[in-house]
Amino acid sequence: MDLRELRLSIRRHWVVALIAFDICVLLGVAAAYLPSRQYTAKVTLIAEVREVPGSTPESVARAVSFELPSLAELVQSRSARDEAAAAVPAAYRSIDPDVAVNFTTSVFEIAVVTGDPQASADWAAALGQWLEDQRSGPGFYNLRIVDPPLVPSSPSYPKPVPLIAAATVLGVIAAVFAAVVTGRIREAFDSTETIRQRLGTSVLAEIPSVRSLRAGTTPIVELLESGVPELVDAFQGLRTNTEFQIQEHGVRRIAVASFRAGEGKSTVAVGLAWSLAAVGVDTTLIDADLRRPSLHRRLGVPSGHGLADLLTGSAEDFVRPTSMSGLRYLPAGLPDGRPGDLVPVTLPKAMAELSVEGGLLIVDAPPMREVVETASILSQVRYVILVIDASTSELPEIAAAVDRLRESGSVLLGVVINRVRRRIFDRRSPYYDKTGSGPSRSS
Repeated sequence: MDLRELRLSIRRHWVVALIAFDICVLLGVAAAYLPSRQYTAKVTLIAEVREVPGSTPESVARAVSFELPSLAELVQSRSARDEAAAAVPAAYRSIDPDVAVNFTTSVFEIAVVTGDPQASADWAAALGQWLEDQRSGPGFYNLRIVDPPLVPSSPSYPKPVPLIAAATVLGVIAAVFAAVVTGRIREAFDSTETIRQRLGTSVLAEIPSVRSLRAGTTPIVELLESGVPELVDAFQGLRTNTEFQIQEHGVRRIAVASFRAGEGKSTVAVGLAWSLAAVGVDTTLIDADLRRPSLHRRLGVPSGHGLADLLTGSAEDFVRPTSMSGLRYLPAGLPDGRPGDLVPVTLPKAMAELSVEGGLLIVDAPPMREVVETASILSQVRYVILVIDASTSELPEIAAAVDRLRESGSVLLGVVINRVRRRIFDRRSPYYDKTGSGPSRSS
């Protein structure tokens, strides 16, 4: 998703984004002001090494490093608190402080946390003095207080400013995420009527999501020939509604396009051509997507010379039959130059040479958003079927692209919604009656 799509999602779903932002900020404010305030006082001691006859500096250092961890555990024990409590004012003796110890080679720091700043300072002083007394006798070293505790002037937790700042940043992230997710969910459940209203055109068919098709592991013609019910029904409905458009507009050429790459336009082009050829319509498929040709994979046939090679040859020399009687296929070919320069020259020649009386040309066009020559292809073919992925399409952007398409003189025959989740497809399919009553025209 690019910045433009992100901006459109936020603008379209700003209410959800605002709610997500407000929730995060309110949680940050609650975390900053509702918990009880905690105050931390610290006392720092330093280990002073003594000169012990017969000991080397290395042995003394080892002794110190060995004893300091045990002292850290000792000062946090209940017995240490009980003994140090005698030096704490009576008003604070009942408080049970949290004690943490941090030490290095020679520095020993005790941090005491309570709900009262004076209590924290008094307990830290008492524990520091108690520890100093423990090491005042013989040994390799003694501990001496070098930094007595101060009464904390502000709580160590919670800290309102950092918490609210973090909540604000998190709120921005949550707002963007909520807008994007809401947009995805709405797009996945956008009804046929919603798309009609947004794009000002009819929905010709809804193609169900089939895992093997999405993975690209099985050519669609194999699934259609094997009679996968939901696919056969969907493409029969697409054929029926397309035939109405053919009769109404006198169409002999149709371009199948999509807004972005990966929405399944090539699959729809092959499925529509196969369904028309199955009822006796002489149909020719032309792969005009020279940058990423894929019709050969959808048909399950090899690629080769084709549209890109028509500068030096005839379309009839490169057109190939398929497994379906009445369905021919012109590959994209091997471009020797920029596709944007080749297609405007070779496509009119291919359409002129491959047109037959009563037949139909179906052109697999490149995506509208990514490829510059798509506008030229659609204007040459003129009649367009637009494929929209049910789960990832951005309807506001597609509506703008459809407006530009119409301004160029092209005619949008309708929209095919691809990869509709099966439960939605089974509930909403208005194109083909699975009970056997036959096809029905889309309203």
